[in-house]
Amino acid sequence: MMWINAILAVVGGGIVLALSLRATARAEAAARRQEPGADGDEGQPAGLLIRLAARMSDYLVLWSLSALALIVGTAAETAGAPTSVVWPAVVVGSVGVFLAYFTIPTARRGDTWGKRLAGLTVFGPGGRRLSWWRASLRALTDLICIGLYPYVVGCLDPIWLAVGRRKRALHDVFAGSRVRLVRAPSHYLAWAAASTLPAWFLLSVIVIRPYVMRAYCIPSTAMRPVLAEGDRFMVNLLTYRLRDPRRGEVVVFKAPPQATPDGNARDFVKRIVGLPGDLLEIRSYDGVYVDGVKLPEPYIAPEQTPDYDFGPIRLPAGRYFVLGDRRRDSNDSHRWGTLARSAIKGKVTLRYYPSKRLGVVR
Repeated sequence: MMWINAILAVVGGGIVLALSLRATARAEAAARRQEPGADGDEGQPAGLLIRLAARMSDYLVLWSLSALALIVGTAAETAGAPTSVVWPAVVVGSVGVFLAYFTIPTARRGDTWGKRLAGLTVFGPGGRRLSWWRASLRALTDLICIGLYPYVVGCLDPIWLAVGRRKRALHDVFAGSRVRLVRAPSHYLAWAAASTLPAWFLLSVIVIRPYVMRAYCIPSTAMRPVLAEGDRFMVNLLTYRLRDPRRGEVVVFKAPPQATPDGNARDFVKRIVGLPGDLLEIRSYDGVYVDGVKLPEPYIAPEQTPDYDFGPIRLPAGRYFVLGDRRRDSNDSHRWGTLARSAIKGKVTLRYYPSKRLGVVR
């Protein structure tokens, strides 16, 4: 999968480079003519390709900032900051950075970093500088369209720009803005735009997914009600690089061979109930006992208390005991034994889909 992403990033970057070079050449020719627009604004109406190059350059900045926010949020959670505070702050902060990036420079000087490279300026009605509220509306509409791209509706934004006679994207229509080519684009534009997809590959596939944060989908009901079948959740991969797992944490781990009779390697999601050195015992229709004391487990439904006896056993150094929250239906340590520390990949931190089950995993 990583190689597929690498090929797509390189090929995509090459396509963006070719299109950006073409757009730059056409924009340079148009800038030399410098004919006034049909509506009296300064400069030429900006077409799809030059605006695409400017947008990709802007995304290079925004994706880098988003990756930094994700790394900071993961590190903060690992350091002990409440998960219920960290991730809402990361999400709200990322949205705020997007809106601020496209609002503040546009209202103050009429462009963003990408548009400045492309020689573009945003004008309001009558060729005036775009007001703050119009710039905010423009950025908000742009954000909504980006969020709706997977549902096709968001694609109306660039389509409107591509086919419209007045060369206005949908967010320009809502904000009453116009984007004009007022000077020749920078020669760095094409390379900045083309580096966006390779940069995404390096940040996302090489750094974020293997070492910081990764999304998973749960395939079974063994962790109900905390995680239901089909739930999608984020796993903090940095946590256990900096500290050892703790009791009660829900973790993703590479299942040992004895847990998968078919021989197919896969990841499991279970809860840690036993730590190295614990004397652990499971009593039928009662619960888990650690060093003779019953473990409080509010996440277990009464009808899912274990219907089997296990132990007592003393957990060896570097070995953990994991159980599913549906104790009677789970393929876990009571069936195949303890789990090696090296098999544990990360801590389940945030359930993000479906929206009705959005929340912190405890």
